[in-house]
Amino acid sequence: MVLADDNFASIVSAVEEGRGVYANIKKFIAYIFTSNTPEAVPFILFAFSGGRIPLAMNIMQILSIDLAPISSRARPGGRTARAGDHGTAAPQALGARDHPGAPRAGLPVLGLIQSAAAMAAFYFLFWTNGYRGRWMDLPSHGPLYQAATAMTLAAVVMTQVGTCSPSGRRGNPRFRAGGAGTGSCGRESARRFPCSS
Repeated sequence: MVLADDNFASIVSAVEEGRGVYANIKKFIAYIFTSNTPEAVPFILFAFSGGRIPLAMNIMQILSIDLAPISSRARPGGRTARAGDHGTAAPQALGARDHPGAPRAGLPVLGLIQSAAAMAAFYFLFWTNGYRGRWMDLPSHGPLYQAATAMTLAAVVMTQVGTCSPSGRRGNPRFRAGGAGTGSCGRESARRFPCSS
């Protein structure tokens, strides 16, 4: 830490700024790692099935997921004002987790949940429109396929909003219990999405 003046009160401001940057980086990394899993799973299933499972999302939908939320919402998250609890909260213990009730392998688990929800939405539309119980050899073009890919896109976006909900302040009790943030997906998650402190 380099002090630009002889006022030692600026150390407090520097610590607050550093904690805010650290919190934003952690939230952004969590968002990126969990959002890439449901984007990759449809391509993995397509490749391993030899093309018998159609792509659940096309390239333009994946680009819309990657470019729109990251550019429009992650950028303001890095410029948010410092939260009041960054300077007054005690330092976090080495190895402590932000969400004590969350599983230790939180990021892979959230990515798998998002992938399962996306593929469930994809198959749900096919199974409710005459292809019940079929996992492979589904149509890969036409209005039904386009509707199924739109359902997959909606599922990925909604699960990403849910993933970013627990990334609130450390002092907010709604975000401490388990990291699921179940009661805050409405107005609160829209205001905090994805990575604001």
